[in-house]
Amino acid sequence: MAEYIITIDASDLKNKVDFLRKRLTPERANAMLRNICRETGKQVRPILKKEIPREYHATKAWIGSSTKRMRSGGGISCVIPLASTRGTIGGRIKASGGRAGWVPRGAHYRITAKIVKGQQSVLPQWLSSYGGNPPFRNTSAQKLHGAVFTRLSKNPFPIERVSALAVPQMPTNRAQPMVEADIHEALSAALDRHIGELL
Repeated sequence: MAEYIITIDASDLKNKVDFLRKRLTPERANAMLRNICRETGKQVRPILKKEIPREYHATKAWIGSSTKRMRSGGGISCVIPLASTRGTIGGRIKASGGRAGWVPRGAHYRITAKIVKGQQSVLPQWLSSYGGNPPFRNTSAQKLHGAVFTRLSKNPFPIERVSALAVPQMPTNRAQPMVEADIHEALSAALDRHIGELL
């Protein structure tokens, strides 16, 4: 299972944090900062569900199940752990190509997958990370639901489903700038609300 961490740099919000600490006791200030992190954390799933699909073919349900509870990274920094298995091609990740029936060993043909928006990803003819054999997709085997497989050796079996990205890789890759900007904005807005209550 892939695990990644989104860390939000909130160093530019130091003046707001300092204001809270000057107006409150250390205990109250720390409690308020924890509440601010919790309030921001509740918005992380909606943010990821909005921003990741702009760049990737990923369902909101898959994204939501991969987002774990936000925690404080010390001070006003916030850490969002993400964890999920990689998306199987022909499963969570749509695929096309293949042929009816079982492909002979060593034969290869074009299989594409929808991973990044606006692009068709063509699978390599030989999958070195799985044992160096071609991918195949038996379109007539209904129980396989169109999944893409590869053989792990020169023998007919075992076979394994071919996977691509996991959700945690998405907000730390192409979607990273938008995700970090939205979470930072939510964090700053939460600080402003609590400061406003003290004024």
